[in-house]
Amino acid sequence: MKTFKTVFLTGATGLLGRALISKLKEYQVICLIHKTPFKEHGVISIKGDITKKQLGLTYNEYQTLCKQIDVIIHMAAITDFSERKEIIENTNVVGTKNIVTLSRDADAPLYHVSTAYVYDFPNANRFGKQRNFYEISKRLAEKIVKDSLVKATIIRPSIIIGDSHHGTVSTLQGFHLLSRLIMEEKLPMLPGLPHSILDIVPQDMVAEVIFALVHNEHIGGEFYITNGQNAPMLKEVIDTIVQESTILFNKSISSPKIVDPDLFDRLIKPVFLPKLPFQVRKEIRRALFMREYLTIEEALPSSLDFLNSHYGIKKIQDMKYILKNNIKYLYNLINSQEEKKAYRG
Repeated sequence: MKTFKTVFLTGATGLLGRALISKLKEYQVICLIHKTPFKEHGVISIKGDITKKQLGLTYNEYQTLCKQIDVIIHMAAITDFSERKEIIENTNVVGTKNIVTLSRDADAPLYHVSTAYVYDFPNANRFGKQRNFYEISKRLAEKIVKDSLVKATIIRPSIIIGDSHHGTVSTLQGFHLLSRLIMEEKLPMLPGLPHSILDIVPQDMVAEVIFALVHNEHIGGEFYITNGQNAPMLKEVIDTIVQESTILFNKSISSPKIVDPDLFDRLIKPVFLPKLPFQVRKEIRRALFMREYLTIEEALPSSLDFLNSHYGIKKIQDMKYILKNNIKYLYNLINSQEEKKAYRG
């Protein structure tokens, strides 16, 4: 007999929100909304703030929420690597602490979405050992969850991109910014290692895993939602972006040269970036926050074998197909933005 009837969800307006909510039709879903409005048929939205005690709710509102909910899915996080440390920490760490408190107060199991890159690569090179503050914040958040002893399941996706079939995504991520620069030939050189492994997964697959764990009321454990040994290499991903862009733009698109990160920092970046227009420099700087993921030569662990045998989650069979659909989505987005500019002009 199913005991989960009412789901409390954070991050509904984020990367995974709509993809997951579309699967939760049999549940009453309550979403915590901060700034971005969210309207979905059958979904209850309450305004609050995960960085505040009792989620910014009044005492009575908080107590009512505790009585209503059966399970919590915590996805809200700052994923913009260029954001200030205090903002990342406040949402990703303090916010998780407040959600853990809710889990305890409501006696509701917690499904906490983290990142696969909390993993310690045993043989990491000098680049792979570097950590951005986003990853640090996610490690701290996981420690809070584990130390709290609440009933919790930790879900660790790798780099999330758009939908498998349509490429759609609510918020463009570092991967999309990098892809767009390549598509528009604004990035002739890219700091990275050609044979590094770029572990990317589509948002609908991650949503499917979260739903499967919640639907089957699987409580406990840590799950890596990654391609693992089947993840593509950086050069393969770039080649696919360039090939698909060449078809879509109907012209030859040059592939960026992958150069050693140290060389890029010492000799290329100081000369190359200052000569570019301000907006292009800004776009490149934002995209290059993803550079740490372009130098990892070891595969991430993966839980897909377990998830396939227990819950029927299928492994990715054709990553090139998924990449092409994401590039098509970006291409259409670029064109629509250009049309808007032309119309305004």
